[in-house]
Amino acid sequence: MYTLTIDIGNSSTKAEFWKDGDCKNRITYDNFLSENFLPLIKNFGAEAVVISSVNSSASEQIKEFQHTATCKVILFTDEEIRKFYDHSHYKTPIGPDRFAAYLGAESLYPEKSKMIVDIGTAMTIDVADDKGIYRGGNISLGLYSRIKALEKSTSLLPLVEDITTQAKFGNDTRSAIALGAKYGVIGEILLSQKLLKQVFGGDLTILTGGDAPLVYESLKTDHNVIKDLHLVGRGLNYHYLTHYND
Repeated sequence: MYTLTIDIGNSSTKAEFWKDGDCKNRITYDNFLSENFLPLIKNFGAEAVVISSVNSSASEQIKEFQHTATCKVILFTDEEIRKFYDHSHYKTPIGPDRFAAYLGAESLYPEKSKMIVDIGTAMTIDVADDKGIYRGGNISLGLYSRIKALEKSTSLLPLVEDITTQAKFGNDTRSAIALGAKYGVIGEILLSQKLLKQVFGGDLTILTGGDAPLVYESLKTDHNVIKDLHLVGRGLNYHYLTHYND
């Protein structure tokens, strides 16, 4: 039997089917619509669905899905997190996607100090110590959000969509903006990794999120950086297997 994990983000919804600890299929949607997922449950024979959402506009659709789904539905909310886990080092409710990514990393690399970097609309950097305790983290602009903020805050700078240039320095305005955003993200990751080593004695970094591949190539060679684009779903699946799969 499969577990279906659904990660409802600010820009898209990621659905993943898990079996034996591996992601067997992934489907991405622009938004969350209940009717998209009911046939999937039937076709894959899913025994449970675990949902994480940071998009308040999806709340009514999630309620509808809960009432119509033919299997167990678990909402990975702050209440659910506090029921099973201690994150007392973080004083306010934490984004469920952030905590799910931490659980995914912990399931792969237990007893290691580690940093989880999720690069999407926002970039979140979260850390755990070598005892597996979540210690909090930072939030900043994602890669494209930096570019959009620059365009909206100035009168002459353009909105840049292509940031695939491999140059070290820009040779026109668009490449300068693209590289400024890219290296701003990379620099923030490297500084945070340095702080992780100073405070918690480790430097393992796991990248996830839709824009992680855009910076991974620049980080993987000389730094202890791993990429796992399924980290949130992996954490949601880990939560189900640990606490609900009798």
